[in-house]
Amino acid sequence: MDVSDLWIGDLLRVKSTGKIGKFDGTENGQVRIKINEEIILVDHNDLKAVDEAKLAATLNAHQEAFKERTRMDKLNFGISYNSEQYSIDLHIEKLNPSLESNRPERIFDFQMKAFDSYLRRSIKEKKTSIKVIHGKGTGVLKAEIMSILKYHPNVLQSFETNDGGAIEIIFTTV
Repeated sequence: MDVSDLWIGDLLRVKSTGKIGKFDGTENGQVRIKINEEIILVDHNDLKAVDEAKLAATLNAHQEAFKERTRMDKLNFGISYNSEQYSIDLHIEKLNPSLESNRPERIFDFQMKAFDSYLRRSIKEKKTSIKVIHGKGTGVLKAEIMSILKYHPNVLQSFETNDGGAIEIIFTTV
């Protein structure tokens, strides 16, 4: 990619991670990309221009498809991992009620293992989007999930839903 053709704010995809950010100039021969609030340095060969109109259309299509699945009552918030499932509820009373009286660390570990397993299975099944219900609580579970999604190569975008009690994840299609 010819960096001299770029303008500040142009959307770019980092090929190695799939993450999308905005061009923020150059530094020491590398390209500065702003992803969320973080600036990363990337080699110009690891970048691809992103068509904003196509990206917006893709995100809108994913969001509309998710809303349609929700309206059609196709969501099952249990732990079953069949191909019809589009979400997982990480509340311990839904995942494993027998752990409700355990120490918070044990519950957190169980929830993270369930999330990791569901994320891997969703990617393997080539789902375009999923919803992870983490609840509001202390925010520890949400923060850990968001930190994993931030740099996950298969995640195109993630955003909060349910007034901050859940995260919708949209996967890359490539």
